[in-house]
Amino acid sequence: MEDSANCNLCANCIKSCPNDAIQVRLRKPTSELWFITKPKIEHSYQAMAIMGIVLIQNITMLEVWTDVLVWIEATTGVASYALIFTVAFVIAVTVPVALLTLASRIAAAGNLEDTAMNFARFGYALIPLDVAAHLAHNLFHLLAEGGSVYTAVVALFGVEARGVNPALLSTGTIQVLQFALLGLGVAGSSYTARRIAHRRYRTSARRRATLIPYAAIIALLGAMNVWMFLLPMAHRM
Repeated sequence: MEDSANCNLCANCIKSCPNDAIQVRLRKPTSELWFITKPKIEHSYQAMAIMGIVLIQNITMLEVWTDVLVWIEATTGVASYALIFTVAFVIAVTVPVALLTLASRIAAAGNLEDTAMNFARFGYALIPLDVAAHLAHNLFHLLAEGGSVYTAVVALFGVEARGVNPALLSTGTIQVLQFALLGLGVAGSSYTARRIAHRRYRTSARRRATLIPYAAIIALLGAMNVWMFLLPMAHRM
């Protein structure tokens, strides 16, 4: 067993092992990602696709998205929201995958492995940033619109709640928390990439040549998320 990704804590493996060799215990954060000996390219592709989904999720909930739709309609004459969203979704998913492919190609020149293997191995390093960006996005809805839960609940009983502020915290405080989550995601992804490189490559030159392109895309994707969180977000209540 390489990882516990599919474990549902049934404990059958513990009860069945005749040597008491299996344990349930805490492990270092992200350690599941750097101990994988047979990385799968589809898992890394999925990790980057999820990053693209997080990006399009953020973009379509920003106030600027309306201006983008107006510009696209005026420029191309296309007024179908479904078509515009589909194209934007494809682009958003493609960009992170393309960035990882580019980084993997650059890293391949320095660590003497092919691009596909680098892609498969280091795509796992982006998972912490995926999770952090998704949590940071939804943190806005939780803290800026959480008060509407009370309004909706009392409305079920025919009570109209007036003057209830939907925001649980100020916008500035929410942004600080979002940036803190993103910081943890960037740190987690950077640390994971470093551990993967140190576990795989013996010389500092190969490690450095491998890490530089991946550190660059981690920083770039983190900066893109920071930029979007600085833009006004449209409430959906």
